[in-house]
Amino acid sequence: MAVKDLMIFFIIFFVSVVDIRSSSPKNHCLDCHVGHYFSYKSCRSCHRGIDKSSRKEIAHYGLIPGRYAYFRFEKSEILKQGNKLIHMAGCLRCHRISGKGNFLATPLDLLPGDIEITKLVDFIKNPPMYMPEFKFRDDQIVKIINVILRGIFCSTKMHKREYYYVHFESFEKKDIFSLRCGMCHKILTKTRGGLGKGNIGPNLSGLFTQFYPKKSYKISETNLGDWLKNPRSIKELTLMPPVEISPQEVNYLIKLIKN
Repeated sequence: MAVKDLMIFFIIFFVSVVDIRSSSPKNHCLDCHVGHYFSYKSCRSCHRGIDKSSRKEIAHYGLIPGRYAYFRFEKSEILKQGNKLIHMAGCLRCHRISGKGNFLATPLDLLPGDIEITKLVDFIKNPPMYMPEFKFRDDQIVKIINVILRGIFCSTKMHKREYYYVHFESFEKKDIFSLRCGMCHKILTKTRGGLGKGNIGPNLSGLFTQFYPKKSYKISETNLGDWLKNPRSIKELTLMPPVEISPQEVNYLIKLIKN
């Protein structure tokens, strides 16, 4: 009797397991695509989409194409090259990416996980007013977006949100940056937002921080006054002309850029 009961138990257990497996939702991604990287357990962990639907327009909703899915692989060559591009262009002087960078513009790690890839591409190709036009190639944009997605989905570092009151009233008359520098330069500041209208000279956002693009010379708080008064004393072949500016105005610019 005991043996019979044991056999009945195993039969019931086996049938219940088969029933559970057969009733579990199917991953329809594998209907069309060859499976890979099974250690991630789900196609959605890299590509998003809706894997429970066999209808292509639904299954591909919010899809991250394969060329953008290298963000999951920490040692990927795509990520390595993307990080080099980000540092070369100085993206971190304004944005926070993977826990590094300034808070002058949107912290990209805090972008929503369902953000459309096409919007990121358009943002880089058609930058807003105070973002430099980097003119990246399409293949370079792919590498940069992989780094941004890694910051969104894989960064474990918490970010301190920083908020500032920005006042724009009467700046055309009072703001020294706009009067002395703004015809050639633009800048994003914490206390006064975006200033300047020029594209002739480089964007000066984050000038005194470690994330500003490295050059053969470095403008700092200590030599800014000398640079403005006689730029060619620091860089012989610079196209920038001398600027007539008082020590008080130099101190104001230092405080504006620094804070």
